Amino acid sequence: MSSNHTLVSVKEWNEMNQRIASTEAYVIGKEEEAARIMRIVEQRRREAETLYRENHVLIDRSVAELTNMFNEAAGAVRGRINTQLRTQSDSFGTEIQGMHAEIANAASRLSDFNARIDTLANTYSDIFHELHSGEQSSSLRAESKLNELDSLINLIDPLDPQRFLPDEYASLTSLRESIRVNLNSGDSQAALIVSQNSISQAIRLLARLQLINEQYNARERTVMDNVIRLQRRIDELASPDGVLTAEIDGEMQEFDYDISFWSRGSFDSIVADFNNLQELLGSKPTLEQLDRIAANLDILNDNLTVCDADARRNRVSALVAEDAAYRLHNGLSNTNWNLESSGFVSDDEREPYTMTYTDATGNTVSVVIAPTSPESPEIMMEVFSENEELAALTKDGIHASLEDEGLTIDSRVQRDDCHLNPDPETFIQNAVGEAREIIGLDT
Repeated sequence: MSSNHTLVSVKEWNEMNQRIASTEAYVIGKEEEAARIMRIVEQRRREAETLYRENHVLIDRSVAELTNMFNEAAGAVRGRINTQLRTQSDSFGTEIQGMHAEIANAASRLSDFNARIDTLANTYSDIFHELHSGEQSSSLRAESKLNELDSLINLIDPLDPQRFLPDEYASLTSLRESIRVNLNSGDSQAALIVSQNSISQAIRLLARLQLINEQYNARERTVMDNVIRLQRRIDELASPDGVLTAEIDGEMQEFDYDISFWSRGSFDSIVADFNNLQELLGSKPTLEQLDRIAANLDILNDNLTVCDADARRNRVSALVAEDAAYRLHNGLSNTNWNLESSGFVSDDEREPYTMTYTDATGNTVSVVIAPTSPESPEIMMEVFSENEELAALTKDGIHASLEDEGLTIDSRVQRDDCHLNPDPETFIQNAVGEAREIIGLDT
C-alpha cells in the first residue's frame, strides 16, 4: 500500500490558538511569584531614578559653579568693558541654561551648539583677560591662566572627559602641564605663549562635556526604562509558575508553558544577548555605544515578541497533535484495532506523535502526527496488510472516524511510496524524519 497524508482541522483548535495567542492568556499562576517580580521591578526603577537624579545634580552643580566663576569675574570688570561684551556677559548663564534645555531633545546634536559654545568660550576668555589686564609681568599673567585652568579642569574632571572627549581632554591637560613646566623653569614668556587660547579651549571642553552629560543622562534614563521593561518581560516569561490559559467549552483551562523549551532555545539566546547588553551598559559606554544599546534593546524586544508567539504556537501545536491522536484512537479502538504503542517521540512534546495498532489477524496501522501548526496537524498513516482491499477500507474507515470525531479533512494525499516503507518500523522512521523536517527540528 501507499502511505496517506491527511491534513485535519476543527474550529475548536483555531479558537484555542487565537485565545492562547492573546497577551492576557499568559499569567503567573501564584500571586506571591507575581508580587516578587513586581518588587524587583520597583527596586530597579528606584535605582535607575536615583542614578538619574545623582547625575542631574552633578551636571547642575557644574553649570552653577561655572556660571558663578564667570559672574564674579564679569562683575569685577563690568564698568570697563564695551557694550557688546557686557551684553554677552549678561546672557552667559541664560545661554548655558537654554542649551541644556534644548540638548535634552532627542533630535538635538552636539554639533548644533558649536557656534554658541564658541561665543561662550570667547566671552569667558575676554572677561578673564580684561580681569587680568593690569598684571604687568608675564609671570603673573601665566600664573593667573594656570590657576584658572586648574579651576576649570577641576570642573571638567567629574564629567568623565576621558570617556566622552578623551583627545580634547588629553590636549588640555598636556597644555596645562606645559605651562607649569615653563613656569617652573623660569621661562614665563614661553609659558605665556603656550597658554594662548587656553581659557577658551577649556571652556569649550567644559561646555561640551556639560551638554554631553546632559544628553547622556536623558538617554541613559530612557535606556534604563527599556531595560527594566524588557527584564520584567523576561522574568515573567521565565517564571516556573507561568501558565497559558484559555476558555474551552465554557471552562477556563490552564496549560503549562516553558518558553525556553517551546521556543527551542530562541528564548535562551535572547536572554544571553540581553545579559550582554546589560554588561555593556554597566561598563560606562560612550554616547554612541549607548545609542547602539538602545537600538539593540528594541530589536531584542521585538525578537522576544516573535519568540513568545512562536513558542505559544508550538505549545498549541502539541496540544492539537495530542487531541488529534485521541480522536483517531477513539475511531480505531471502536473498530477492533488494539493500541500497541503511542506517544511523542522520545517523550518530547515538540516531536511528532506516533501510534501503532494491530488487529487479531496480524494487520498493522502505523500513524505519525506532525504538529505542523496549531490549526491543522498532518496525519501520516500506512496500513500493513496482505489484503490491499482491507488496507484501503481501513484508511477510508479512519477518515470516516475522524469526521465522526468532529474533525474536518482539509486534504488527502495518497503517495506511491510503498517500496520505501516495507514494514511498520521503517514507515514510522521515515514519517518521523519527514515530520521533523516539516516542523523545523533537526533530522
